[in-house]
Amino acid sequence: MNRIKSIYTFISIIKDLLIIFLIYFTEFNNIVNEFPSLLTTSILILYWLLFNYVLGQYESKFRNLKEKIISNVFNTLIVLISANIIYILINLITDQVNISISDFYIFINIISKIFICIFISQTLIDIFINKNLIENNKWLIISNEKIYNMLLDLNSQFNENYKIIRIEKNNFDIKGLKGLIFDENSTLNDKELKLYSKIKNQNLEILNVLKWYEKYLQISPPDLHSFNDMLTIESYLDLNNINFRIKRIGDIFLSLFLLLTLLPIIMLIIICLLIFQGKPIFYSQVRTGLYGKPIKINKFRTMIINAESNGPQWSVKNDQRVTLIGKILRKYRLDEIPQLINVIKGDMSLIGPRPERPEFDKELNRSIRNYIFRYSIKPGLSGWAQVNYHYSSNLNDAINKVSYDIYYIKYQSIYLDFLILFRTLKIVFKARGWVSKK
Repeated sequence: MNRIKSIYTFISIIKDLLIIFLIYFTEFNNIVNEFPSLLTTSILILYWLLFNYVLGQYESKFRNLKEKIISNVFNTLIVLISANIIYILINLITDQVNISISDFYIFINIISKIFICIFISQTLIDIFINKNLIENNKWLIISNEKIYNMLLDLNSQFNENYKIIRIEKNNFDIKGLKGLIFDENSTLNDKELKLYSKIKNQNLEILNVLKWYEKYLQISPPDLHSFNDMLTIESYLDLNNINFRIKRIGDIFLSLFLLLTLLPIIMLIIICLLIFQGKPIFYSQVRTGLYGKPIKINKFRTMIINAESNGPQWSVKNDQRVTLIGKILRKYRLDEIPQLINVIKGDMSLIGPRPERPEFDKELNRSIRNYIFRYSIKPGLSGWAQVNYHYSSNLNDAINKVSYDIYYIKYQSIYLDFLILFRTLKIVFKARGWVSKK
């Protein structure tokens, strides 16, 4: 499924790029009797691709095909209209084009052609993927009842496209089977051994439970790792190697860039907080940092004063302690901006597991196996759990987030950091920063 998603995204992006490029270069000549500026067209295409990514147009969400098609129409119209407004403004500012009424009609014709081509092609891709790939994503599992129920539960939480089945009859038909998931601690009986050989001979995929989680759900459940496993993973983490040094340099420069770029927004936030909430503007908390070291972080205050007079509490849906301005800041994750100072100081990184409060850490460490290993690397402003899961509101949410954190620690790389960074930007633009299901 992971490979399918990557192929889907790649094809969708290349398709849009070619359609926009070819139609503009072949049709624009009808307006001004010359080809459009290559630089201006490149800006248009780049804008289109980035905006579509932010809107989630290149995500393979196939749980509801009808909903996906409606989304295609809505997203394509929004991006097409805004992109062409920008395109016209650029041309007018640079005096390259003076669009008349008659030319404007031709220009609308170009927009219509782009919309029809992109909408039809994207819909055909979605239908093909849905009918030929998603529906045949069936997996057989050989395991005990506990592992089977755990996999069903996590699969329903993270991705409902996978069909997980067990052997229920003697003559099991492997037609339409994607592969086999097995519990490496289980002993196979004669029937299971024959089925294993049959699947292997068909060159179907065979994975143990942990590898299946990591490859297809991009999580690494803490219960499936022994303490020695985690010690081995931690021993391979060299925080002084070239990747971490590059990451540190990137943290500093990008944090400084963000602080300077967001300065007008920061001033606006401060003014709004003073007017609607009053002082204090900032809220300080002690969090757990690298190797369990306490660090102090600052956030824009989003809750009423004395919000935790009864002690620390989980964030919940429709939390009455959160102010009106606070809800807006949390939705766009703007309350986290002051933590860029922590990144520059070196207490945090831009990307990594979110630092938890020591009061919660004590409880979580007692309840979640291998929880302490999430602090094997610097905590981050955003992380793999934050771009894939909602706010923690209970112990189960925390366990699921740790599954993402351990996956990140095992497979952290510059590529994964960039992926998290872009997904964070998408969450910010779509105002999905503060979401809780409870």
